[in-house]
Amino acid sequence: MGFGDELTKDIMDMKPVGFNGKLYSSKYGRDFETEYSVVEIKPYISDPNKLKLTIDGLDNVDWFRQKYKEFQKRIGIKIQPKQPKMKIS
Repeated sequence: MGFGDELTKDIMDMKPVGFNGKLYSSKYGRDFETEYSVVEIKPYISDPNKLKLTIDGLDNVDWFRQKYKEFQKRIGIKIQPKQPKMKIS
């Protein structure tokens, strides 16, 4: 994702850490920029024994998805909402 050593250490110490700059998403193959965000490791509500990385309170996957949608909108790509699939009996 592109966090430096010191920032990674603070994140691993379970501290909320503010940062700015670019984060890389391998899923989208690009950097996403943020003026200010907070990253931290939190336990899942449904299973406190499992941990997740959050950015601005969102799961990191959801944060990147949101940033990608914002990027698409900025460059003029219209996003069609997914239509629910109907089952035919």
